[in-house]
Amino acid sequence: MYEDVTNRRDIRKLLGARVRELRKERGLSQDELGNRCGMSDMEVGLIENGAKPIRCEDLVCLAVGLGVSPVAFFKGW
Repeated sequence: MYEDVTNRRDIRKLLGARVRELRKERGLSQDELGNRCGMSDMEVGLIENGAKPIRCEDLVCLAVGLGVSPVAFFKGW
């Protein structure tokens, strides 16, 4: 799966899918995660759908909000 990453859009989609997976595992809504990270639920949704580029700061905030290490977003890569 990850061998097929060929452009930035692919990377955003994979990272976004991982954010969604971790959020759902924790039983959080997009709104709840957004509140933990200082983001709107819309922004979390855009990240999860790969429609918004993810900055390093976003990854760290999301990791803290999810209670994981930022490395968790790259599991399996």
